[in-house]
Amino acid sequence: MKKRVIIYLLSAAALFLLSVNTAQVFAAGNEKTVTPSSAANGQFHSKGHFKHDPQLVKMEAERLGIQTEGKDTASLLKEIRETKIKKNAQSLGIDTKGKDFKTLAGEVRMAKLKQKAKELGINTENKSLDTLSAEVQEAVIKKEAKELGISTNGKQLQDLAQEVYKARIMKDAKELGISVHNKTLKELAKEVRDKRIYDAAEKLGINTKGKTTHEIFAEIMTNHADKAKELNLYPYKRMGICNFKHLKN
Repeated sequence: MKKRVIIYLLSAAALFLLSVNTAQVFAAGNEKTVTPSSAANGQFHSKGHFKHDPQLVKMEAERLGIQTEGKDTASLLKEIRETKIKKNAQSLGIDTKGKDFKTLAGEVRMAKLKQKAKELGINTENKSLDTLSAEVQEAVIKKEAKELGISTNGKQLQDLAQEVYKARIMKDAKELGISVHNKTLKELAKEVRDKRIYDAAEKLGINTKGKTTHEIFAEIMTNHADKAKELNLYPYKRMGICNFKHLKN
């Protein structure tokens, strides 16, 4: 029996373009979440492999100027999220004074969402976050479909998103010289991600001998994040725009 693919549409397109969390550090190692989005613009999930890595969490906290001594991973993650929200708010000209995390996060999300909506030609007037998010995600998925040569006629958005995801993974695998024979999409997604990590490391002059992709990715984000972003390398390189969780065959 064909198993259902659970697609997180509300987080997929909206959070893809928000960049208000720690996805840049944690998303790439998530074995249980297939995210064809670039890691720079997605939502990391609670079971993400890197999310629970104390060393990487500490590195990210230190990069943000957060004091780490005597703090556990959960506390650092909370501070990282709060710091990133404040930085995003400031860059968007949002006043942070007297606002709690939830309020500020909502304002940042809405501001980012409106920016993307404007790019897509979507009217934002008098629309709630959920309404605007739904319109943006539909537009983004259809735009991706068009770029991949996929017809959108008569298709449910969930079915279209799944088709886009498959096409994107297959396209990326082909471009990277990865064989698709007898492999699930989840396996291919992991191979694509790993290959992009190694390619990025090579271009950044990182020695990969004897290192896992986990370790290589950590080195990229810790010591070469700015250069990776400048050169549009993984995890900043765009790899698609839909975010799928628990992909099953």
